[in-house]
Amino acid sequence: MRASGAVGETPRGSPGGRAPGRLLLVRHPQTDWNAETRWQGHADLPLNALGRAQVGAAAEGLLDRDVAAIYTSDLLRARELAVALGDRLGLRPRVSRRLRERSMGAWEGLTPAEALAAWPGFYPRVEADPFGEDPPGGESFARLLARTRPALAAIARRHAGRTAVVVTHGGILKAILCPLLGVPFRDRDALGLGNGVQVLLEVAEPGWTVLKPERLARRQVRRQLDPIDPEAVDAPLR
Repeated sequence: MRASGAVGETPRGSPGGRAPGRLLLVRHPQTDWNAETRWQGHADLPLNALGRAQVGAAAEGLLDRDVAAIYTSDLLRARELAVALGDRLGLRPRVSRRLRERSMGAWEGLTPAEALAAWPGFYPRVEADPFGEDPPGGESFARLLARTRPALAAIARRHAGRTAVVVTHGGILKAILCPLLGVPFRDRDALGLGNGVQVLLEVAEPGWTVLKPERLARRQVRRQLDPIDPEAVDAPLR
């Protein structure tokens, strides 16, 4: 087990006197469907050869951090990285379904072009308002945030004053960052959140601060998100 201690800057104060927690959100490495620009959603794919190579690079980058805990989506592509990180850091990853990717329903396994061809009227409507509109059988970004943000806030509170690694998915990174950076959800891909990207956040709910990478931190325009139900934060991380 790693020794305890703060990472980087001295934590700022937060409501109730609790030190903020830090979340290092790590997007899983590449799968074949990533390479083919196919939506994965809840489909459970393994990493491809490039993805397995990316695991080593991600693990090396965390060796100089004091990490309190590792959390991961229950999907295989995230768990593969979390297990490797845990082996390097001497930590056992904690698995939660609430950290899994946005469900794309009937569009899972399709490229955007294939979805447009099959749903020529509905696809543009979803892409025009991905926050409010559900893909067929899937989740809007509003539903995704309702599922994942309380889980992330709970992890940050549990490890107040320290850093927890959360291995998760591109959809969750976009759901958190778009409001903070003032980016419309329809423009989410402009954030450049490729496989293996790491985003460091300081969280004192409802305050969220982007610390790294600098290219995103300097774009932050909003430091508080809309309040959420405290009972949702207290829900078990299953």
